[in-house]
Amino acid sequence: QIEKMDIICRKLRLQANENLLDIGCGWGNFLVFAAKHYGVRAKGITLSSEQKKYADKWIAQENLESCASIGLLNYRDLGNEMYDKISCIGMSEHIGKANMPLFYNKVYQSLKRGGLFLQHTITTNRKRKKGYENSFLDTYMFPGGELLFENDLVKMAEEKGFELLNAENFRMHYLKTLDDWIVRLENKRDKLLKIVSEKIYRLYYIFFIGSLTAFKNREISIFQNLFYKTDKDHQQI
Repeated sequence: QIEKMDIICRKLRLQANENLLDIGCGWGNFLVFAAKHYGVRAKGITLSSEQKKYADKWIAQENLESCASIGLLNYRDLGNEMYDKISCIGMSEHIGKANMPLFYNKVYQSLKRGGLFLQHTITTNRKRKKGYENSFLDTYMFPGGELLFENDLVKMAEEKGFELLNAENFRMHYLKTLDDWIVRLENKRDKLLKIVSEKIYRLYYIFFIGSLTAFKNREISIFQNLFYKTDKDHQQI
């Protein structure tokens, strides 16, 4: 996870005192990492009050209150504040194809000219109905989620004005990642069952095995797309 976050920071070319927006910041992991190790002024948005409470406490423990903050906000409600860099890591799978153009438009409007936007997202490699055509995932993991083709994502982003600088597929890496997660789940089973129920443990075990199979069969991939909001003078970045 640390290597993943550092890769994203380097792709975004984060510099001290830049304004970073993390859309769908979750529990605040990337936000804290970027503020702590790259010196940015980081703002995250989430829809979960539990995530905000946890992240606020983490930010305070790291003494990062002056440069990191969490807001309970939907991306649709982003105001007029502009950011140097924007990230969205593992959230856009929940947006859906119908809403993706609006999402890209909101991100584009919130990004300064010459700014960079990194979208880390699971993609599909075959046609599928909304809800993943998988009742297990739709019920327990990603209710209402919808995976899109990589080329569709790039096309929609470019139609809103973005330029694609880099697209990297991490599918092969996630074979090892998921295999490691499954082994660790098995090895730490007794310890985990003191924290969560047997049902929760089994749900994640099934989820990881199913995801590993889907990656192996090339049904899904994970892409990091780095987009550029062209500056007015078309200068090199």
